[in-house]
Amino acid sequence: MSLRLPISCVCILSSLSLSAGCWSGKTQIGPPSLSASGAASQAMELYDSDGSGSLEAAELDKASGIKAAMTQLDKDGDGAVSKSEISSRVSEWTSSKLGLSSLRCRVSQNGRPLSDATVTFEPEPIFDGAIKAGSAVTDANGIANPSLPEADLPNPLFGGLRVGFYKVKISKVVNGKETIPAKYNTETTLGQEIGPNAEGLGKDFLDYKLTN
Repeated sequence: MSLRLPISCVCILSSLSLSAGCWSGKTQIGPPSLSASGAASQAMELYDSDGSGSLEAAELDKASGIKAAMTQLDKDGDGAVSKSEISSRVSEWTSSKLGLSSLRCRVSQNGRPLSDATVTFEPEPIFDGAIKAGSAVTDANGIANPSLPEADLPNPLFGGLRVGFYKVKISKVVNGKETIPAKYNTETTLGQEIGPNAEGLGKDFLDYKLTN
């Protein structure tokens, strides 16, 4: 039976890059191996539909994970995201040495806690598989602690998510039918960056307030 350290009491962003000397051998959890220029090029190829060399409003609507990081990305304040801005931000993740980040989500629907909903953090498809999706199911209070599956964790003792731009999807299927509007799952408008000084990560919870 594997043992994983609990993350339910960890603050919204807790980075792990450490040597765990109390276990047999040493465990180093570093950042994923990412190509900053490759990710930026992929973002332009996928989302820059008008070929302008930057992602603007309508294009960013299709890339909710990147759009959620505008505070950190849009350094020149022009309201768009350039290839160089994405590349620079991915390089910052690597330099930060962040290994895994533990976070807590709180989900409500029409003002009431939403239980038994699956919250999935799906990486934008620009990282060539170097970043994997993570998920968790909300409890009776609507709380979830999304994490990579054990098979994708760099060490099964520690749960959490990698740095990245993520689409956030919230789903609850009852009797074979999706009960949450598509704007929160198959056509999600929700996004989140996980990385140093990322927007929203200074709070106790990432709050998702769903409406019908």
